Amino acid sequence: MANSRNVQARIWAHYGRESVVIHPPVDTQFFRLDPHRARESYFLYVGQLTSYKRPEDLVALARAGFTPLKVVGTGGAARRVQRSAQGYPIEFLGRVDDHQLRWLLQGARGLLFPGLEDFGMVPVEAMACGTPVVALDEGGARETVVPGMTGTRYGEGQFDTAFGVFCEMESDFDANQIRAHAEQFGRERFRSEFSTVLTAESPYLHHLNPAISSDGSRVAFQCGNDSWEENSICEASTDGSSFRVLLAPGDGLSSTGETWTLHNPDYSPDGGIVFAANWDGDDIWRLPPGSSEAAPVRAEHWWPCVLPNGSIAAVNEDSSGGQGLTDLHVNVMTADGRSSMTVVTIKNTKEVIGGLGCGE
Repeated sequence: MANSRNVQARIWAHYGRESVVIHPPVDTQFFRLDPHRARESYFLYVGQLTSYKRPEDLVALARAGFTPLKVVGTGGAARRVQRSAQGYPIEFLGRVDDHQLRWLLQGARGLLFPGLEDFGMVPVEAMACGTPVVALDEGGARETVVPGMTGTRYGEGQFDTAFGVFCEMESDFDANQIRAHAEQFGRERFRSEFSTVLTAESPYLHHLNPAISSDGSRVAFQCGNDSWEENSICEASTDGSSFRVLLAPGDGLSSTGETWTLHNPDYSPDGGIVFAANWDGDDIWRLPPGSSEAAPVRAEHWWPCVLPNGSIAAVNEDSSGGQGLTDLHVNVMTADGRSSMTVVTIKNTKEVIGGLGCGE
């Protein structure tokens, strides 16, 4: 898999191998338009001040007219760029948190993107905020920045031309149209495309609750033709080259297991898989690495999530209070399930919904 057509071309050039392009996921829910945030006159740069991002070009862009300019980021070239920027209306902000970054993007006249990136997340984050992008006409920007619609692209060294073209097009930029273009790079699209590649060899309709191995080479998930009943635990390689069913509902007991389901797998540090199954009530099970037989870990728990030290967080319920109300407990247990402690209790709930979100 490649994160852009730019990288796809390099894979072919260097390795002679075909690849599938899946653009990275951008949080277009967080980075969004704010109707109460007025556009200001400043331009914005966001990124590390390191050589491959061409931060020196920021001064040239400022000289061409892209001012005032706010610079977000730090790096080894920071002092050199700051010295070159003396006498120009350029403000160096250093690091900012995500909310400050969103506020800056929402108010900017435009984002400057002088570097050559494989893909480039920041331009898409800016466009998700309705902000046009002025980008070097190289790399991933060719796939995300649409001249005349979401911004402009300029040739290397053509800074004066870039400013002139931006000024000519600026009145035609529409924040809602820019935002709509960015939404195609959102997280839901990524999940769908990534799942399609990983499960190309799967015979099932549904692939749910994925978890990735510590080395990034495998993904485990529940799979089945129903969104819940009779689900198995499946595994695929992250390059899409292999798919297999690790455990099926009928593997747990001697009966047919027609209504049993296995769900919410997660990898343990040793490469084994912890999951929940209703073979004998809602219990936590573990499939050791290289084994085809699961072993019980803890009864009356579900939604397991393996922590970095190998311990397991899971949910169980206590309905002893009566009146149709249930207390939900989030318990953390040892890897073998022999001891546990309650870390969170949600009292008097009528429904058991959701889970810990591990692996999602």
